[in-house]
Amino acid sequence: MVALGELNGLLKLISPVWNYFKNKILTKHEEELLLATMENKGLLYVLSSDQQGDYIKIGQYGYFDNPDPSTRIKYLDAKEKLMDKGLIKHESGLLYRITDKGLKTAQKTKKQPE
Repeated sequence: MVALGELNGLLKLISPVWNYFKNKILTKHEEELLLATMENKGLLYVLSSDQQGDYIKIGQYGYFDNPDPSTRIKYLDAKEKLMDKGLIKHESGLLYRITDKGLKTAQKTKKQPE
């Protein structure tokens, strides 16, 4: 049986490594938003409607799905994670913009074979 002190020490060692890698890994929704933002002059909007609530819009495409409201929520969460990772930033009002770090990440992601 592992002593609590040993477990605590192990967690202290693993935590910085985990934090480093979790900020490098993009989920499917994060990757999709980041690539779409890059391809749309680096612009992403968070709009709102009475029927949908808040939703992401990039170019002509709105990231929501009437039959499945979880789609809209997944993309809003992905936008928040991209902000936490410093890949996009809030510019003003409804507008969000890709950062230099986000642009470089999107370009690397686009080059990777699937």
